[in-house]
Amino acid sequence: MVIRQKPRVNRHSSAHCPTHSRTHFTSGEAHSIVDEPIERGGTNKGPAPTDTLIAALSGCTNVITHKIAYANDIHLDGMDIEIDWDFDTRGVQLIEEIDTPFTSITLKIVLKGNISPDQIIFLQTELKKYCPLAKLIRAAGTQLNEEWSVAA
Repeated sequence: MVIRQKPRVNRHSSAHCPTHSRTHFTSGEAHSIVDEPIERGGTNKGPAPTDTLIAALSGCTNVITHKIAYANDIHLDGMDIEIDWDFDTRGVQLIEEIDTPFTSITLKIVLKGNISPDQIIFLQTELKKYCPLAKLIRAAGTQLNEEWSVAA
């Protein structure tokens, strides 16, 4: 059975902030904690806010790449993503306002399966069109790089 999704949806999430650094986030039935490490005054109960952005980008990359592959009969056995990112901390340290706090993010995407070079190019091109978080990050001025390969 194919489920037809609406072209636009309104979502609601909530956040409870019991301390200056910890946020309990709820979206639907899912719950998560965002926190700062102990050395920055947090309790280290969850990833830092900046880390959650990077986690969300990797999750979006995974989901959208698999959707594209499935819709185009490209068989993926999985993928791994390594992320390197530069973050200008002057803004969060209240030193000065920073227009583009994430100066660059590089995703090293390793596909698993029998994937041809043409299929990699196709996935790269389509991902740029459809990953909402990547589009948002690029629009913010961050240099977003992707390095694609296939696991040996």
